[in-house]
Amino acid sequence: MTTKKMNVMLAKEWEIGMTLKKDDSKYATPPRGWIISEKFDGYRALFCYEDDGEGPVGKFYSRNGKPFIPPEWFLESMPPPELLGKKILDGELWAGRDNFQLMGIVRKKVPIPEEWLQIQYQVYDITNGEGGFLERLKDLKRIVNFTSKSWALRLKNEEFYIPDDSKIEPPLVFAEQKRVTGEKMMKEFYQNIIDNGGEGVMIKHPLSAYCDGRSSYMLKVKPTFDREAEIIDYKMGDPDSKYNGMLGSFICRPLKNHDTYMSVDQDDEHIFTLSGMDDKTRKNYKRTHPIGTIITYECSGFTDKGVPRFGRYVRIRDDVIVKEHVVDADSREILDKVVSIFNYLEKYYKGNYDTFRAKTYMSVNKALKGLSKDTELDAKHLKSVKGIGQGTIDRIKEIVDTGTLQEYEKIKDKKSPLEDFLKIHGVGKQHAKKLFSAGFRCIDDLRKCENINDHLNDTQLKGLQYHDDMQVRIPYEEIQKHEVYLKDTLKKIDPRAELTIAGSYRRKRPDSGDIDLLLKAPNKKSYEKFIDTLTKEGYLTCMLARGQKKYMGMGKIDISPCHRRIDIMYTKPGEYPFAILYFTGSGDFNVRMRDDALKQGYTMNEYSIKHTDSGEIVDKVFREEKEIFDFLGYDYLEPEDRIQ
Repeated sequence: MTTKKMNVMLAKEWEIGMTLKKDDSKYATPPRGWIISEKFDGYRALFCYEDDGEGPVGKFYSRNGKPFIPPEWFLESMPPPELLGKKILDGELWAGRDNFQLMGIVRKKVPIPEEWLQIQYQVYDITNGEGGFLERLKDLKRIVNFTSKSWALRLKNEEFYIPDDSKIEPPLVFAEQKRVTGEKMMKEFYQNIIDNGGEGVMIKHPLSAYCDGRSSYMLKVKPTFDREAEIIDYKMGDPDSKYNGMLGSFICRPLKNHDTYMSVDQDDEHIFTLSGMDDKTRKNYKRTHPIGTIITYECSGFTDKGVPRFGRYVRIRDDVIVKEHVVDADSREILDKVVSIFNYLEKYYKGNYDTFRAKTYMSVNKALKGLSKDTELDAKHLKSVKGIGQGTIDRIKEIVDTGTLQEYEKIKDKKSPLEDFLKIHGVGKQHAKKLFSAGFRCIDDLRKCENINDHLNDTQLKGLQYHDDMQVRIPYEEIQKHEVYLKDTLKKIDPRAELTIAGSYRRKRPDSGDIDLLLKAPNKKSYEKFIDTLTKEGYLTCMLARGQKKYMGMGKIDISPCHRRIDIMYTKPGEYPFAILYFTGSGDFNVRMRDDALKQGYTMNEYSIKHTDSGEIVDKVFREEKEIFDFLGYDYLEPEDRIQ
């Protein structure tokens, strides 16, 4: 694949209190007066027209000059060549917040037109535009507005094909831009983006020219960290500065968080200086901030050695308990917390098919298995551990210092939409992934979809219909009512037949997720007639599946407002004791019992017990469950005692 050299402006990192040395404008100290916009978590993309010998052809390129290949309708949605001319748009191919896992759509060599309906092209600059950034923005907005106004008209006139006529919003979007009034406004804008699933923000100098490479005139804003520290000394102001004779900075040791108290970090390499105090504090510091005062400061991160970068004083803290932390040389309390948080993040990103971040945490978690105690979480040691980079070291330090991780706090209470989709009867992992890729984010999205038949089969549609009822636990007392009705009905059909409701109901748990019914009869005719009768009488309200030995559906009795999941399984008399044992559970108890059988030379399932070596069924007739216990040398346990 050929590449094309593209001029791309790249951001540096904003730092608290930074000043642009070669800038004599009023915007030399960001962020006041700068322009802020969302930092999109998609793929940077530049759009332009090239002449292929037969006229101008629209092209998308990555920042490395590799082509993106969108479908024809997406290209037709861009500004026409007579409007754009030789200008090159700079922006992001984007699938929305928290949806980076969908971005594989734009990397396909053969694009799928329907998939690109989920993609926007958020534009925020013109690489070869004239004037400063504000002038280029004005021109960019004019181009986008013209394109947007012509969008509906072009669709109406059928000038080009679009896969879904219901999508009337153009994919070309002018990225929202705002003037920064001050640091407080920037932080509020940033936090709003983060709270709503965004990645971050960018700020740009309003007069800046577009230039190739890293630039101090375009800055990415990373989160600031609030931490606590103890003042251990003072540094006086420079004699040649305005702070001559006043406090220049506090000298501090960081504090470490231990949930209910904090301790002073005794590592001398972590001692740092702190500025940002007002003149009143600088003049009266010994009275207002004596040695030993606990303060809160903010910083822009930490150096490789763990020292705060660009620390700035915030306030005094008088509500913090500080005491010595007794370190057990072999303790792994903090390590276990780090492992727990990182394992959760790996699982979360896997569940959301965010492959890149899931692989990152998978690699980190593998590396953490080589650690055995808290003392190994020191930055010096972590640098020597294969699979742990500086970003991970920063995250681990955040957990060590604060007891948690901001990234984890942001998502720990979020449920993956895939988890909800998997609760729909008939939807498995792969189908849940397809629903997610199709743009569905919750159950209500499915219910509101006008063409839902294109996404769910008949069984899954029934699962969606009864989804809410299936999430409601069934009280023990209600199942007793079901049992009375079901036994009375079966007795009228075949007095010789017998049924048992197994599962957690038989173990006398207070509630159950569904009703597992085992039916024993000499032949299947009783099973078939039983289901037909229950359906005719209105007890069985929906059939999910019906086979020769198992029925799956929904059942309802008058006292309950909910339809209940019910499985009816036909068993032969010789299989009945094994089926009761298996479907009663608990799962842990069944595993232990099967393992013990295996040690004795037998394999056991819900149908029979066999010799492991020959595969032959043992030469014994089991008429009731207790006889299986006796055969394996077990004392009989009542169902409610089968916990493990």
